[in-house]
This record gives sequence, C-alpha cells and structure tokens, in this order.
Amino acid sequence: RRFSGDCIGLSRMIKEGRQAEEEATRGGPAPQRLDDGTPVTARYWGISRKQLSKLFKACRNHPQWCDTDNASDFTEKFVKPITNGTGRGLSLNLNKEDPLEVNIMISHAWSENIQEFFLDALSHLRRHEVAFICFLANYQGTPEEIDRQLGKSINASPFTQVISSPRCERLLVIPNEVLKENGQGLYSRLWCDLEIKFAADAGIPIQVVHHRSSEQHLLGETTCSSRFARCGNPALPMNQDETLIRHGIETMPPETARSQSVSVCIVSVFTAYGPLLFSRYLLTSLAGWTLGLAAGLAVGLLASLCVSKLIRPRHRDGYEVLDKVIRGAASGNYSHRRTRAKDFFSFARYGVSLAIVDVIVRCWSEGFGCALTGIAEGMSSGICLWVLLHINEFGSWTGVFVIKPKARIAIGIVFALGLFAGGFINWKIVRARGTASQAFGRGMTAGWMLCLCGLSACYRMPWHALNAAVTLGVVVIDQILGTGLFHEVMLLLLGFGAMQLRPEWGLKNRVTICFLNVAFILGLFCLSKGDEDATYPRLQAKACTGEREEV
Repeated sequence: RRFSGDCIGLSRMIKEGRQAEEEATRGGPAPQRLDDGTPVTARYWGISRKQLSKLFKACRNHPQWCDTDNASDFTEKFVKPITNGTGRGLSLNLNKEDPLEVNIMISHAWSENIQEFFLDALSHLRRHEVAFICFLANYQGTPEEIDRQLGKSINASPFTQVISSPRCERLLVIPNEVLKENGQGLYSRLWCDLEIKFAADAGIPIQVVHHRSSEQHLLGETTCSSRFARCGNPALPMNQDETLIRHGIETMPPETARSQSVSVCIVSVFTAYGPLLFSRYLLTSLAGWTLGLAAGLAVGLLASLCVSKLIRPRHRDGYEVLDKVIRGAASGNYSHRRTRAKDFFSFARYGVSLAIVDVIVRCWSEGFGCALTGIAEGMSSGICLWVLLHINEFGSWTGVFVIKPKARIAIGIVFALGLFAGGFINWKIVRARGTASQAFGRGMTAGWMLCLCGLSACYRMPWHALNAAVTLGVVVIDQILGTGLFHEVMLLLLGFGAMQLRPEWGLKNRVTICFLNVAFILGLFCLSKGDEDATYPRLQAKACTGEREEV
C-alpha cells in the first residue's frame, strides 16, 4: 500500500513509529528513519514485486554479479554499499518518499543461491504484493545496530510485527538446494522455525515453493527435526537469540490447524447453547435470548483460551508440533487461512454494527417491543457481510485462498447476488413460515452456503464442497420442520464442520466428531421440546405482538 493521498494510513504509520521509538528505549525493536527523522516500523519495510524485478535485473548486469553467490555475498556486494550510513534497509531506502506496507512475508535462508532465490520469489509473487525480505528489509549495519533492530524480545521482533499484522496475507517459504545437499534442510535454521511458528499461530496461509517442498528441502536428512536447528554458527555455543527462540517454542508450541479448529468448535458450542439455556432457565424473553448469545460467546472464548494457552502447552512437545506444521505446510494443508477463536471478535464487530442499525430501524418502524428482534437478524447479516468483504477469512470451510484482489471482488459480487437471490426466493417464492425478515434471513443463509459450496467446487476442494452441501441440507430440513433452532443448529454445523475438514484426523476421530455433532444438535432439540416458548421465533412473536402464536 502506498500512502500518497492516504492521510489515515500515513498518520497510522507515524503513530506506530513513535510508539516503537518509545518502546525501543525499553528494549523493543528500534524503528528505521526517513530523511526527515520520521520513525518507521517493520510493517513498512516492504519491496514490491516490480522493484524486486528491477533490482534483480540491475544487479545481474553489474560487473560484480556472480551466478554462484549466496544471499550473504549479495548483501556485501550490493546492499551494504547502497544503504551504508542511512540507517535504513534497502527496501525502505527505495521507498523513503512513500513507504510500502508489507502484505507477504518471505521465509528463506542466507546460504541459498541468490539467483535461484530471485527467480523463485518473482515467480510466486503477484503484482499487488509487497514483500518483507530480511536481507533487504533490515538495515545491514554493525552487529550492535542489527541487534537494536531485532530488540530483546522475540515476540516483538520485526518478523513478528510483520506476520502478526492484519495486512500480512501469507507466508511464502523458499527452501534451497544448498541446505538440501548438505543434509540440513531449511528448518535447520532456527529463525525460519520461528517464522513458520508465528505464521501458524496467526492462522495465515503458509505456502511452500512447490518444486522445493520435499522432506529433504525442509527438514533435511541429517537434521530431521526442528529440535536440532541452530541459530548462527552450529560449531559455537547457543547465542542469546537461540535461547529466546527455543524458550518460545518449548513453552508455547505452535497452534496447529487442528487445534485452531477445536477452539472454533468450542466457541460455536457455547454460543449455540447459551441463548436457549438463558431463555429457558433465567429469563424467558427476547432479552434473555440475547444475553444468552453474548454470554455463550464470552464463555466459549474463555474456554478456548484456557485450552489453547493453559492446558495444551503442558501436554505437547513444541518441536514435535512444529515438525507436524512444517510437513503439513509442505503437503498443502496450511495453504488457506485458518479461522481462530480470536477471529470471532471480527465476526462480532460486523455483526454488532449491523445489529445496532437493525435495532434502530425496527424501533422506529415497529416499536420498542420489536427492537430486540433486530439483534439476531442484524448479527446474521453482519456475518454474511463479513464473508463478502473477507472471503479468505472463511478458508476453514472453503479450503480456498484467493490471492488476486480482482478475483476476490468478483467472488464477493457473486456471493452478494447469491445472498439476495436466496433471501428473495425463500420469502416470495417458497413463502417459508415466519415473518418476512425471518424468511428472507434464512434464505440469505441458504444462498450463502450454496455459494460456499460452489466456491470450494470451483477450486477442486470436494470435501469442503460436500461439507457445505450437507450443512445446507440440514438447514433446509430444519426450516421445513420449523424447530425454531435455525441459528443454533447453524452454529453447531459450522463449528464441527471446521473440525471435520482437517485432513490430520483419522477415521476414528472423524466418526467421533460426527457423533458429537449429532449429539449436540439432539441436545438442542431436547431442550427446546421441554419449553418451546424459549426458542427464538416464539420469543420474537411474543415481543412483537404481546401474545404467543405459532410462527
């Protein structure tokens, strides 16, 4: 992203830079500076694909160029002479008038052949992507200056800042032939292990260059595991960086895609059961149902946090988990974005915004009694809007990561058409039971699931397409039966679907997941049969009309 004419983006960059400047006095990573003294954090040390291509061509035509050089040789010959004394890496030096915000992290090792690195990077980058490449992004000054850039905390290093940034869309891993031939593999380098760990924790896609994705390229024949990786010269004792990285891996193992799907399922179960339990046992009203929704979401997030941060690390070997992530990335299991429990805050932001608008409109047009009915409808619409604007965020259910922005826009338009077509058909043609807003909302959800199914099918993800089709079928059956548990059943299907789609599960695990899904849905039916007035449609009818009626 360029900041020409973007006052908001520029002010944010300046604000972040000043905060980093203050934190650097307490051991945080030091920002680089523009000519006017403006501090700039690592999130803006990016280089575009076009600039990288020009740099490669210019250096290859230079008399000092050598086809057998590695990244260290390239840095000595071309990077340091240009940046010496500036305090900036080559990337920011090229863009000092207009810094670029990074949206892709490239993980590699300095021992690679520099020509092969450039060719691999250019063939896998897209025109809109801005890359963080360490030997171009970091200022290659004295050891003390490099240490100041990295800071004293691994969790706040420039690599961490970039990967944890909401603008970072994927991690591109570029192994090399040199490490393969000496039997070590890319992940004999502990900094590379740290990068893939943070990418797994952040849930961003991890994509390995396909023609260098073998076990020998990644873990090597002699290293065999990230447990034996080193930081710096392997012949020397562990340095401070290696001690900090090992402590991070050992105390907090990476979050695998499987553990993230379990967290999502935990949140969905609590959120599905919260409204019905509240409205039946505590407050039989629409307000009780709404409070139950909020309480269920809060308890679910707390439970998933306890599992992922307190219980899971005690029973897992960090290096063993990291090796599984590496092998999973090589086989394509991490090629799409994975939804985490934290992402429910993003869902909630959109949902709450539209819920507030819906409540105000209903309060104005239908009276205060119907105002609370807008919360559930607005939340559903907000989640649908969130998917339209962030199609890649739903990768756990589609198995798809769309790189090109224009393709995302086109898919978003198709989804919007599918949503409104589904809503209109269910409301006017099928004439489903319930109020107009309920019929239209359920139709939108059915159209949304049909679009998810079509997207997965177009990208040749048959299991994801089948899961969406099954979810759609159950939702239609629920509407025909009129159970009044549409929202709750939908949440359970999405939560258990995220778990079911992970390829790491064996047959026994998948059967168990299916059994649990059915058991939780039947549990909802049993709760509602005990007191049907506690279901959302009846509570809505009671709030709007003041009497109990069949919806």
